[in-house]
Amino acid sequence: MRYWHAGACPDQVKIAITNHHRRLVGGIETYLGLVIPSLQRYGHTVGLLHTDDTPEERTAILPREPGPCWDLAQLGATRAVAALREWKPDLIYCHSIADVEMESAIPDIAPAVFFAHGYHGTCISGSKMHKLPRPHPCERIFGAACLGQFYPRNCGGWNPLTMMRLYGEQSAHLAALRKFQSILVASPHMVREYERHGFTGRVQAIQLPVPMPRIIPAPKRPADRWRLLFLGRLDPLKGGNFLIDALPRVCQELKLPIQVTFAGEGAARTIWEEDAIARVRRLPELEIHFTGWADEQEKTELFQTYHLLVFPSIWPEPFGQVGLEAGHHGMPCAAFDVGGVSSWLKDGVNGHLAPGNPPTPDGLAEAIIRCLRDPATRTQLSQGAQTVARQYTLEAHTTALLEVFAKALQSKR
Repeated sequence: MRYWHAGACPDQVKIAITNHHRRLVGGIETYLGLVIPSLQRYGHTVGLLHTDDTPEERTAILPREPGPCWDLAQLGATRAVAALREWKPDLIYCHSIADVEMESAIPDIAPAVFFAHGYHGTCISGSKMHKLPRPHPCERIFGAACLGQFYPRNCGGWNPLTMMRLYGEQSAHLAALRKFQSILVASPHMVREYERHGFTGRVQAIQLPVPMPRIIPAPKRPADRWRLLFLGRLDPLKGGNFLIDALPRVCQELKLPIQVTFAGEGAARTIWEEDAIARVRRLPELEIHFTGWADEQEKTELFQTYHLLVFPSIWPEPFGQVGLEAGHHGMPCAAFDVGGVSSWLKDGVNGHLAPGNPPTPDGLAEAIIRCLRDPATRTQLSQGAQTVARQYTLEAHTTALLEVFAKALQSKR
């Protein structure tokens, strides 16, 4: 018989984790790279079922030893289910996995908890956005009526076969989710999204871990100009064009020259660069640079030397962790109030929110100006950014996660 801690998992539970990737390739894998060792430190045995094991030069989130790894792409769903059953996990913690057959079978093997990192099963395209007549978040409950909106609202392209395939896949994902004991999400916004789809009582927001860097050197933010940072994917829904369009007013009201850096890559880079060149020609006090993706060291240098992170995403972000990463370095943030952003960006505490319904360049400019207008505000927001970021610890996340696991195990018993 296992010994039970009050409100926590029993000692030495066998936990199977499912995810598409085995190696560090994105945000979900970075999260699992933190959580898996933490679960192991609590004495739990962890196995990983994955689909993709490339690129080989990336670090594995779980080595093949000490925990078992199952490759779904090699085994196929039937053999993978059999392998999991043979291992006899006490609980399965499910993340990104495209195989709906496997996803549906998981809760039949053991008590299962699903972490919805995005709009899994609640949006035909996964973006939760209408692009016409203007880009704005979609509030619809997913269902057959979404098919009638797909073309008029430009939800995800113009191919009818793609539309039907995506609708079928998301319908199957939503049906599979109903078999899980618990659904975890990263923000109250996502709780509301899944409650609207019938998961009331089974969906819970859990605070993500954003560990403090081991060494945080003193910021070196020169006062000869304002330095604004965009860090992330260069995609139309990430709102970089809104930042570029906001800069004339920012230049007009702030008294120093302005340097803006876009650190990232994506489909919108070319058009944003063209817009930036046009702006710089008309505003001699403005510099705009596109530098490509930044590695961890380069990100740290950016956080240390820039004054403000601008997070102008116009799609309903499930969370938006980059703001907390910057916060550890005392960098506040200006962002649109969309999706789960307001769960960590507290207006007047660690930055300022611009109205998100609808988002406008002028609203974003106002938020940027409020962050930088006077020295007292800048100091207060910098301190607030560090205070808020330090609340998102791995220890707090693991404790809350184990409580969720315990409830799932007890409900199954």
